[in-house]
Amino acid sequence: MQSRKSGHNIFRGIGLMLLAALAFSVMKVLIRAASNQLHVFEIAFFRNVFGLLFMLPWFL
Repeated sequence: MQSRKSGHNIFRGIGLMLLAALAFSVMKVLIRAASNQLHVFEIAFFRNVFGLLFMLPWFL
C-alpha cells in the first residue's frame, strides 16, 4: 500500500519529467533559430556554458 508521501513523489516525478521535456523542446527551438546566424561550435560553446552555470551549485 502506498503512503500519502509516496503518491506525492510520483506526481512530483511526473511534473519534473514534463518540465524536462519542455526544456529540451525549447532548447531545440532556440538552437535552430541560432543556427541561422552562429557557427556550430559557437552554439555548442554557449549551450555548454549555460548548462555549466545551471549545474554549478551542485558541483560546489
